[in-house]
Amino acid sequence: MHYLALTYLFIPKDVARWMLAGTAASTNRTYTGSQRAYLDFCAAHHRQPLPASEALLMEYTVFLHRNGRQASTCASHLSAIRHLHLINNCSDPLLGADRLALVKRGIATCKKPLPLRAPITNEVLNSFLAILDLSVFEDALVFAISCLGFFVFLRVSEYLAPGLSFDPSSILTPADISWFPGRIELLIKSSKGDRLRQGVRISLGRSSSAVCPMKALLGYLMHRSRIVPPPDLVTSPLFLSRDGLPVLKPWFAARLADLGKRVGVQGEVKPHSLRIGAATSAWRAGYSDSQIQALGRWRSDSFLRYLRPCAKDMARLSSRLAPL
Repeated sequence: MHYLALTYLFIPKDVARWMLAGTAASTNRTYTGSQRAYLDFCAAHHRQPLPASEALLMEYTVFLHRNGRQASTCASHLSAIRHLHLINNCSDPLLGADRLALVKRGIATCKKPLPLRAPITNEVLNSFLAILDLSVFEDALVFAISCLGFFVFLRVSEYLAPGLSFDPSSILTPADISWFPGRIELLIKSSKGDRLRQGVRISLGRSSSAVCPMKALLGYLMHRSRIVPPPDLVTSPLFLSRDGLPVLKPWFAARLADLGKRVGVQGEVKPHSLRIGAATSAWRAGYSDSQIQALGRWRSDSFLRYLRPCAKDMARLSSRLAPL
């Protein structure tokens, strides 16, 4: 893969490629656009991009904000610029940049609140089940994806193909599922947190409730087995449309948002709502922070921002304070 950062390096390109391989591919793709925008800005204003002064970064951050970028996007651009400095053996331009921090804080206080992504919890999945007909291919498909995404804390890039050109080395296939009495085991071959691409095996047990990931997956696989011609179990994605094409994120996102609206979910429903809902449900069930972090394969405590306490949760917590 050729990233923009390679065009501004003072080291051999083959060495640079190995350096860039130390960062997740999705992060490198994000950094590419940010670095291109920064270099174009410097060229247009006749500024030296490396090393960047704090004054230049303040000016660039304000420029981004005036062009409609929110505080979080500005911070992402600055991280990309920091990465460009790192691979060019320049000092961290964000270290000790107190005036830049004030600019960022000022932009954050003026931002418009973004729509809050709603969690899809176990209760919401039960509501989905009430309005879906699992004898219909598409309904069984969307419910199986939802259950698997929720119970395995999956990132959407781990189970849905990014395009029709499917890569079986990174996305789930039927061959990645091992069946055992009362449980299944999934092989997640590639994920954001698994930079060495060693793969992660996740066990998933049978549930006695109506919302059971094993039941949902079996129901969908029965529909999948009727696709003509039958797709190969090793080289085809796990989730296919009735026509035998890979299920893409936009299709699933639209179906999930429609289901959320129909059952009265408040907030923005996205595929990532399943991962948020899984963390929220685990927290409500009394799982510790370390257990939730392990279940979701988070490398940091970033999952804490996904926890969505409701009115009942707050009432339950406040009732515990009364005896104290």
